[in-house]
Amino acid sequence: MFQIVQVAQSLYEMGCYEISLGDTIGVGTPSAMVSMLTEVSQQVPVSCLAVHCHDTYGQAIANIFAALQVTVSSLFDIADFLLFVIILMRYDDDDDDDDGDL
Repeated sequence: MFQIVQVAQSLYEMGCYEISLGDTIGVGTPSAMVSMLTEVSQQVPVSCLAVHCHDTYGQAIANIFAALQVTVSSLFDIADFLLFVIILMRYDDDDDDDDGDL
């Protein structure tokens, strides 16, 4: 965790106005997201933080929700995220067996 905080702080000190913290392989968990953002936000203003979450193991929505609990101000690729949610909703509506599974 120390390296993430250190890199984020260095980027902020160099003048970066937004630092996107990404789970680009989709293995993060909500608790890890909260821990990471809590640590980073002690050195970098929350208004300068964003997250980028992949859904490799079905955790992206939960991780984004956890990030919003820590008040991250923007979501990287929010259009892709919203499209993903719409596709999930449409797929679930088309599910004829009503067992709740996608």
